[in-house]
Amino acid sequence: MTTLARAVAPRRRAFSSLLVASTLASGALAAPAFAQDAADTYQQTNKDARPEDNTIIVTAAKRGHGAPMVLSNSPAANPASVTVITQDDIANKLVTSAGDLLRGSNGVQVSDYGQVGETQGITMRGWSNGYDSAYLAYYQDGIQRNAVSHISVNGYVDLNPLIPETINQFTIVRGPFDTRYGGNFAQAGSVVATTRDFIPNSFSVTGGSYGFVRAVASLGHKWGDTSLYTIVDAERQDGYRDRSGGKLLKTFTKLATPLGAGRFTLGIETYNNKFQQPGYIDLGQIKDGTISAKDSISGSDHGSAQTYTGIANYLLGDYNQGLEASASIGHSTLNRTSTTYPYPQYYRRDARWNYAGSVEAHRRFEIAGIDALVLGGVSVQRSDIKLTELPSSNGDAITGLDPLDAYFYQRESIHETTSSAYASLQLKPTEWLKITAGGRYDHFTFDVDNQDYDSTANTYVNQSFKTKTGRFSPKIGAAINPVPEVTIYANYGESPRSPSAFSELTTNANLNVSHLTSKEAGIAYDPWGRRLHFQANFYKTVNSNEVGQVGYTYVNLGTSRRKGLDLETSLELVQSEAVDLKLTGNYSVVKARLADGGYVPYVAKWLAAYGARIDYRLPGTDGETIRIDLDHEFFGPQKLDSAGVYSAGTYNRLSGKIRYALPEKNNLNLWVGGIWYPGSVYNEFGFALNDSIYVAPKPKVQFQVGASINF
Repeated sequence: MTTLARAVAPRRRAFSSLLVASTLASGALAAPAFAQDAADTYQQTNKDARPEDNTIIVTAAKRGHGAPMVLSNSPAANPASVTVITQDDIANKLVTSAGDLLRGSNGVQVSDYGQVGETQGITMRGWSNGYDSAYLAYYQDGIQRNAVSHISVNGYVDLNPLIPETINQFTIVRGPFDTRYGGNFAQAGSVVATTRDFIPNSFSVTGGSYGFVRAVASLGHKWGDTSLYTIVDAERQDGYRDRSGGKLLKTFTKLATPLGAGRFTLGIETYNNKFQQPGYIDLGQIKDGTISAKDSISGSDHGSAQTYTGIANYLLGDYNQGLEASASIGHSTLNRTSTTYPYPQYYRRDARWNYAGSVEAHRRFEIAGIDALVLGGVSVQRSDIKLTELPSSNGDAITGLDPLDAYFYQRESIHETTSSAYASLQLKPTEWLKITAGGRYDHFTFDVDNQDYDSTANTYVNQSFKTKTGRFSPKIGAAINPVPEVTIYANYGESPRSPSAFSELTTNANLNVSHLTSKEAGIAYDPWGRRLHFQANFYKTVNSNEVGQVGYTYVNLGTSRRKGLDLETSLELVQSEAVDLKLTGNYSVVKARLADGGYVPYVAKWLAAYGARIDYRLPGTDGETIRIDLDHEFFGPQKLDSAGVYSAGTYNRLSGKIRYALPEKNNLNLWVGGIWYPGSVYNEFGFALNDSIYVAPKPKVQFQVGASINF
């Protein structure tokens, strides 16, 4: 039986998806107080050989692009459309939700659902952003963090536990083309995050609109090549709407030390959040004055979330030959009571233990005089999951059932294991040609005990089953440099998507994985020492089983097809002793349709943005700098149902920040920033239900002020 709560689980389907186009979105994080580490994991582990190739990777990372001609085990070296976001980029973003960390990348859509304590919709390449970022494979320090068979949606990604200052680098690979990271849930692509090995003693405080207060403190110490730090992040907010307040506490501790011939790191993350829930309100009633845009749908919706995760990594070797091993254990819970009008309130709980491990090795060698690199690895992840869905009233779960509560009952125990093996070969016959070929096999096993409620018979229905499925996914790509400033690349890749034991296997235990095939071709032009960058990328994608909502249930909408074009450019216009000026811009357009001609819902038809960053170094000072960041984003219309009956209009978002940095005064930073929606505040996100459109209105204007200092 499919419950209504499960049917509207994508409930936060984006009214108009957020692309963030400014590579330098304005920010109120404690920026220079937290100096940047090495460019990425690849650099930290492989710095002893081929320094010229290391320089290419580092330079590309600093400029936000990949390095497709380099033989490397780094995802930034894929011959594909790749974006690198460094700590310096993150420190200049105005972060009002965790999804803001990825704003500024071409074709990436970010939608803040407006529900405190919940995840955001992050996606790209024509995949719906109403499904909790579940179409992106997200990795953190070598471990995949998508939540399989989550009670909200299969593949759920929550970035809320991240402390932005701890991130060393994000690498975004568009499409399923990376052999290691392009497996389960990589339909739109992969996001690979690494955390910093060290953060010095520092403190920052931020205050802003609607009762927002954030304080961050870090303590760090080094003993030779060994380092240890702890960072604490405490936040509270009242929120723009009624019942949109929350309080959270996050910590992250990391030890990094030599071990044998390699380097060992251990990171421990904690996250505790208690929040209210404003819900989604009827747009028609807002416009006719029946209700206010600030109203909540219920006076008792609320929730809490907890995450405790430890990740250990061991890195051994150099550029020519190396080994990386990772292991993780984590526990997380999400509790919510929520109301979707006109249906009654329901309670949901997702509690799970996750155990994961992976090993990857790479080696560089020659084949008949051809430079080559081979890499291969295996990974295993087991999740022990307890899911509960019950009716509730006044914020309390109801355990005694009535036939009218049939939509809101399910209890399930799931033991799900994902086992993967992958390998790839990179060849560079000449300096101007690189070829990659590889593949991976992903195997999924399920052990399920489920209890539903049959309202007609007024009885519980129990089922137990074991099942398994899997699929091989090939990858192949190439890049050429016909002239030094031009790179042309092409890729073919496939990826699987495991079925959900919560919303799919309970109705068909023999369901196989769905699979995606994607092709892309692109060209990049980087003259003037890479000060100018222009890139165009065209892609086509076929998905075997598009899952969507028809009426009140999840159904397979059949095969879907997507084709799109991404354009991006950046120009370092001025580089002088006193002034740096960088301009950015991008545009994406996509057509996402079902095989029967219907629409793939919650996909913005187009996205565009421009931005600017100005650094002015004050003369006669010890490096004092004023930095100004401006970004303006535009979002096209989108359909809210496959028939195209309901639509959301366009909107735009302007953000900016001014920061004054005094590096000689204990790295003191002062800043002010803001966000303005010049047009509609209703179109960022919403969904259609029962002939109405429900939205989570945004405030017209938000601001933040803050300061940070080292001590």
